[in-house]
Amino acid sequence: MEDYIFEIVEDETVDVPQTQGTEEDEFLSLNHLPESDDISCPILVIGVGGAGGNAVQHLAKKREKGISFLLCNTDSQDLAKVSVPHKIQLGLDPNGNGAGNVPETAEMKAKESYNEVKNFIEERKAQGLKVVFITAGLGGGTGSGASYIIAKICKEECDLLTISIASIPHRALGRTKSLKALTWGEKLKESSNAISLINNDKIFSNLPEGATTEYGYEKADEVLGQAVNTIADLINKTGNINVDFNDIYTTLSEGGYSLISSAVADGTNKEEVALDKAFNQELLTNIRTYGCSKFLFAITTSPQHKMEALKKEALLRLVSKKTGNSDIIDGEYIDPTLGEFVKISIIAAGLPPNFLKQTEEEITQKILTEEERKEKQEKDKLLQEAYQIDSFEEEAIPYLFNIHDLENATIIKSIDLTPAVKRTDTDIQRKIKQSNKTAISISPFESDIKSSNVDVEAIMPEQEEDESFSVL
Repeated sequence: MEDYIFEIVEDETVDVPQTQGTEEDEFLSLNHLPESDDISCPILVIGVGGAGGNAVQHLAKKREKGISFLLCNTDSQDLAKVSVPHKIQLGLDPNGNGAGNVPETAEMKAKESYNEVKNFIEERKAQGLKVVFITAGLGGGTGSGASYIIAKICKEECDLLTISIASIPHRALGRTKSLKALTWGEKLKESSNAISLINNDKIFSNLPEGATTEYGYEKADEVLGQAVNTIADLINKTGNINVDFNDIYTTLSEGGYSLISSAVADGTNKEEVALDKAFNQELLTNIRTYGCSKFLFAITTSPQHKMEALKKEALLRLVSKKTGNSDIIDGEYIDPTLGEFVKISIIAAGLPPNFLKQTEEEITQKILTEEERKEKQEKDKLLQEAYQIDSFEEEAIPYLFNIHDLENATIIKSIDLTPAVKRTDTDIQRKIKQSNKTAISISPFESDIKSSNVDVEAIMPEQEEDESFSVL
């Protein structure tokens, strides 16, 4: 089975912090499967390291049926604070002192516990285990160095579908940490059938006002829960038009970037709304579904609100528009608990990456050798693609004014009289918010286009006594 990258979408949008589940959570749960941590569960979630343990703890609290859990960590204190029944302390050190933020140390300790992990997985496989999810945080010690060893055991030794869900650190933590995360993440990708990278930069930008950091990381943990529940639903339920594990395997066997998602909706045009929610994502790297090689599409309705033929045809046309007429597998299911809601699950494989436009080569103070320059370019490209940015270092954000502003002598003069050192992003944003003429702001970091207004008088700077200081 070929390697492929697996992108996962979280469909729920939260307006305010919550601690209780929503109706959508209830509809996405698996009430028909074996009890959590039953040896016959078809899905095993393995948390590796501290971040992986936190994600498993979050999912285990929901006590979803059909899912078992295993924690693997070099740090005995981290293992002790998570309440799941199955744990493996990695390494021969009886004190469990951890990896000290060094991936190579965690790698060595994971190899020392290789057989113990393998025996646990093989025992579960003999009882019906089909899919393993591995979750970890990259950029530290254990999550970086041990996760790929465990993934390799599951995929190569035990021949199980292995999906890794890992996070990359905030850019604010620095270039070195991010490069370490992506370097070890490449090993995890090669050892897994599928991988999804959660971009921690996006966590806090998508939170409601007043939300805590703890709540933010819980939202990231829900990406794992969404993925697990979606796969479990598809491989365990029987539909009128059935989708089983072999269909999932066929869909994902082409490789490349992939996306998996489920969403529910009610009301007017609920089918289209649910489909749009399933295609959209918040915390993961942006990708394009158009041009994907394989696509799986499943619709679930209640017995009282079965899928209408004309609506099904319209949805399939919409799917073709979004995917570019890829090879489609479709399924239909009935769930009495849905009521007036409809649920749509999608898996797309072989997606083309959404590459950023190329930019000018970074100007550096140091004169690099040809070998150093090539090495830096490779690292820059790795960071740019992972974080969906043009440059890892902070830069000034340019503004492009429309044709009417360019014809306005007052605006042009105000810019001309503003020294370049004073044309900061914060100052320009403040002035534009007060405006009444349209301008366009282009942000290379967010790759977005925002419309705003320009107040001619507000952006006019005070006249400098020495006009020779003015910068064009």
